[in-house]
Amino acid sequence: MEAPRVAAKFDGLINWERFDFLDYARSHYMNVCFKDSRPVGIMMGRLIASIFDQQTAILFQDLLYVSEPCRGAAHLLLAEFIDFGKSNANHVFTTLGQKTNIKGRSLEKFGFKKVEETYLLEIPR
Repeated sequence: MEAPRVAAKFDGLINWERFDFLDYARSHYMNVCFKDSRPVGIMMGRLIASIFDQQTAILFQDLLYVSEPCRGAAHLLLAEFIDFGKSNANHVFTTLGQKTNIKGRSLEKFGFKKVEETYLLEIPR
């Protein structure tokens, strides 16, 4: 199972054992990439209405993860995500994390443009 590896990429900020995979799959976008009947990557996202205009649909990526030996899967997952967005949304947002295995230049080739940067403030509990 890859969930502990995904959590490790976030430096312990998330607890994968509390994540309700089934609920997420039922109500959000989830696509798994397989190679030889083995899962090698996952793309997860939310299709939501804009807070400014309820008629504007936004597809927002939550996670793009590919196991290290199958880097080509990231391209396939992103292409499927974009196709889903073209059919169901007015805007598609994707993100790059510190350890994302897709480069910004690749996103630009898909037609994305950089619109903001994300910063994190950790609150110890």
